[in-house]
Amino acid sequence: MNNFFTTDPKKIRERIKRYERAFKDPHHDDGAGKRFLLGQLYMLMGDHEGGLKSYAWYKKAFPDDIPEAFNHLCWTLALLRSNDEKAAKAKLRELVFDNLYIIPIFLGETPSKHDVRHGSNWSEPAYILEGPMSELFVIWNESERAWLKNEWTSPSLQTDISKYLQLQKRLSKTSSPDAREKIIREADRVARGQYLRVVE
Repeated sequence: MNNFFTTDPKKIRERIKRYERAFKDPHHDDGAGKRFLLGQLYMLMGDHEGGLKSYAWYKKAFPDDIPEAFNHLCWTLALLRSNDEKAAKAKLRELVFDNLYIIPIFLGETPSKHDVRHGSNWSEPAYILEGPMSELFVIWNESERAWLKNEWTSPSLQTDISKYLQLQKRLSKTSSPDAREKIIREADRVARGQYLRVVE
């Protein structure tokens, strides 16, 4: 397994400072995706307040970014540790519907391979298996892991996952632009927990 992060607190702090300096440059090109790592680095330091400040900056600076699984996993934890469970649940939902494999893998389960088209390799199980699992999974304590498992296994979330997968399969078999648009809108509502049956 690859080691993505050092465990040396001094080196982590230096890396945070280096990244934050880079983002102060208005001409900085973040093709390497350092913006996804800042929050993770704060959480590795056990600094959820610093993580939340980093995520507030990230949300403002990159409002159109699609979720990145490990970034969202740490973001969920930062919100949970700040006692904002409502926001943590919403962030977890964003994570789950971007990558349906990360939570089962986190919980030590063998995830089912879903027969749907993924928008990018970020949504594939391989993205998780090749990522910083060893560093980021272990920062969740026992009660936090129990919370995550409870949310994952909740009937409401599992029902929405089933609906979402059904819609994705239907989308793969639909060619009409208007029909596809309706399915995509409905799938988005399911992912956000605002399910309305508009596609028959």
